[in-house]
Amino acid sequence: MRILLLALAVGFACADSQINPARINGEWRSIAEAADNVEKIQEGGPLRAYLRSLNCFQGCRKLSVNFYVKLNEDWREFSVLSEKRPSDGVYTAVYSGQNFFNISSPDDGITVFSSTNVDENGRRTRLLLLGARKDSLTQAEESKFRQLAVENGIPEENIVNLADSDTYPN
Repeated sequence: MRILLLALAVGFACADSQINPARINGEWRSIAEAADNVEKIQEGGPLRAYLRSLNCFQGCRKLSVNFYVKLNEDWREFSVLSEKRPSDGVYTAVYSGQNFFNISSPDDGITVFSSTNVDENGRRTRLLLLGARKDSLTQAEESKFRQLAVENGIPEENIVNLADSDTYPN
């Protein structure tokens, strides 16, 4: 029984450290976004987020997400501090309602946020945000993102290319 508990504790410790701070910290750009409620990510939508940087703290139990949103033709900067719940490893943050998300460990300078937003009216939106350290994706990477969207119940036509609309001057 003790061996089983030790194995379980080691498993949780490894799961908690899956995101390597050296691979996540720094500058990022939004490349694409997909949502089952497409109005939230259309031009002027509150969840159309343009990433600028990610920084994790305390072994990535806390994650700071810096991004811009264009609302009413004005760019607004946001810095949101999220915390990982110990019970299930899901990050929580407050922005345009309550957000619950996972972030993939960066692979070749690409990461994906898989998120559920519950807005002030209780409406749930499932979304994916693809961030990268580069300005564009290969066809294979785009195909993988489309497949991931469909696997998450988001139609391909709800994928929005953000790289072309990121016009914030910085």
